[in-house]
Amino acid sequence: MTESSKVNQLLIEKLTEIIVVNLSNENFGARELAQECGLNRTKLNRKLLSITKKTTHQFIREIRLQKALEILKNEDLTVAEVAYRTGFSTPAYFNTSFHDFFGISPGKMKKGEKELHAETVLYPGKSGSNQQRPARRTVILTIAGIIFFVVLVLQFIYPGHIINLKRSTLGSLRSTDGRISVVVLPFQNITNDTLWDVWRTGIQDIMITTFSDSPDELVTRQTVTINNLIRDKGLVSYTSITPIFASRISRRLDANTFIYGSIKQDRSLVRLDAQLTDSRTGEIIKSFQAEGISGVENIIEISKSLSQDIRNYLIISGLKKESYIDFQRTESTASPEAYRYFILGQKAFGERDYTAAIKMFSQAVAIDTSFTYAVLYNALACLYSTRFNEGFEWCIRAYKKRDKMPVYQNIYTNYVYSRFFETPVESIKYLTQLLNIDNQAPQLWHQLSNRYGSLEQYDKAIAASEKLFELYKKMGIKPFSVLDYTLLGVFYNETGQFKKAKKLYRKAEKDFPGNVSIIRRQAILALTEGDTLRADYYIEKYLSIQREKRASDADLKIYLANIYWIAGLLDHAEKYFRESLSLDPDNLQRMNAIAWFLIDTGRDIEEAMEIISKAEKMNPDNFTFLDAKGWALFKQGRYEDALDNLEKVYEKCIIPDLRYVIYLHMEEVKKAISAKKYSLKYTPSLKIRPVTQLGLY
Repeated sequence: MTESSKVNQLLIEKLTEIIVVNLSNENFGARELAQECGLNRTKLNRKLLSITKKTTHQFIREIRLQKALEILKNEDLTVAEVAYRTGFSTPAYFNTSFHDFFGISPGKMKKGEKELHAETVLYPGKSGSNQQRPARRTVILTIAGIIFFVVLVLQFIYPGHIINLKRSTLGSLRSTDGRISVVVLPFQNITNDTLWDVWRTGIQDIMITTFSDSPDELVTRQTVTINNLIRDKGLVSYTSITPIFASRISRRLDANTFIYGSIKQDRSLVRLDAQLTDSRTGEIIKSFQAEGISGVENIIEISKSLSQDIRNYLIISGLKKESYIDFQRTESTASPEAYRYFILGQKAFGERDYTAAIKMFSQAVAIDTSFTYAVLYNALACLYSTRFNEGFEWCIRAYKKRDKMPVYQNIYTNYVYSRFFETPVESIKYLTQLLNIDNQAPQLWHQLSNRYGSLEQYDKAIAASEKLFELYKKMGIKPFSVLDYTLLGVFYNETGQFKKAKKLYRKAEKDFPGNVSIIRRQAILALTEGDTLRADYYIEKYLSIQREKRASDADLKIYLANIYWIAGLLDHAEKYFRESLSLDPDNLQRMNAIAWFLIDTGRDIEEAMEIISKAEKMNPDNFTFLDAKGWALFKQGRYEDALDNLEKVYEKCIIPDLRYVIYLHMEEVKKAISAKKYSLKYTPSLKIRPVTQLGLY
């Protein structure tokens, strides 16, 4: 054995020993392992890749799994107990990891099926699931047959009744051209006053005229066509129209929805009730109501009000298919115009064009000042573009009204508030509450993944992102934003799941062809794997797009520096940071970028402090340099000075999420956070990095 081999073997033994000592600590990860063995995290990762072809995360996970296998064989513990003893955050995650690695579930291993699957266990990572497929297929087919039989029997027992296995939505009722076709039936007069008979078709006319003003969204059958068909069926009196008959008329006219309504009178008030109904199933999609003082002179205005409400609902529901998040249960505007601006804002938000997003959301709020979701998304757009004080104002605007909001909207408002004034722990709590109400909202899973990622709890972050993609597949739609892909790609990269990352990006290229963020992440992945040819291809492609956008040479150097930094190639990163600053030596952003790099990597904190001092003299009110200075003081072990600096940062700006300067493994810092009424539930030694330093996933 060569000297180099012996050193490598000793290193692996030492690392294994450290992991085993910390086996039950689920928060023990790559950073902690690097600290324990006295190596830089990047160097440790490279060393393990060269020796074992595994990343640090993979190495730790596999040691945990091997120890779990030993415990299952030799000790009388439940699977859940083994999961927690070996540092897995949940039994479910342990089950998945164990099966993926050994090809057998831990439950089966415990039950004594060791001999049956001996070959699989000897060659971990080789799935044994194929052996289960015939039996599994048989079970699935049996269940499907039972369900079919039950539906058939029920249909026979209750002829004429449609069994709905899936709730109707306006999205499913849309025609191929994207429009909703509507039939408005004559309204029923149930006032016992024949003077109202004339308004049975009068209200129908007003409603159809209102809908006809929106031909791009709605297809409306005309009054004469509808009423002639009714008479052809032998119904001279409109009072004989039933919902079942209305459904038949609607289907004859190729309309997927119909409106069935009535006129009611109570002393001095008249009320119009209407139901928007699915023509195929007879299911009421939504009910509407309008009322006013009784009298012919008022009925026109009441009818217009009702018609406008239904029209707005139909148009907004149509726009929702373009929305980045579905607020089906919690609409907070009745204005299609405001909602259109909201959709435009969401599209810009998804493309990370936060300036345009803020403009669109602000326009939506200008049209409808009570549009809560536009206010909340404006706050988030300001947060992501580091316009913190402006975002703070938008957030508080909604937060002050939270007690009068519906439950779901109230929780979402608390979530946005947590992004400014609390920690990812609180954000996760609110997102979990929202998902308990509706776990079919894709954007909530994206946000949950993001928050777990900020805590470096990658197993949970990946689970949330994968759930997001399962939902997209189930709904038959592509992801709303490229961020859905890049977020999961970052976590795959961090955990060494490079094959999954490549597969993900190939799919992303189909959904978002030529997208600069996907190209950038592919460059980072190639560099991480050491594939320089592929990396050069994507880097050149990325820079070409940026040149077309008229990025300056200094900007291009910064872009390159960040790519190499994230890939762990620090010498290259430093080279490009310095070249960028040399091209634009008095640019505060470039000064901040290189200062952060030098501090965060520990390459030259003293030089970083000199750069910060120069920048502070040029712009004393720029809080970002106070932030960088605080991190430098902390890295130097000057904790009291770091805390004093923190107070100066708070004087300049409301800091979101405690992303700046707060690093919770020091007791003094915990006391400071406690005084600010922030949560202290982070994992030890966690550093929360600022928005501008997250690598722009």
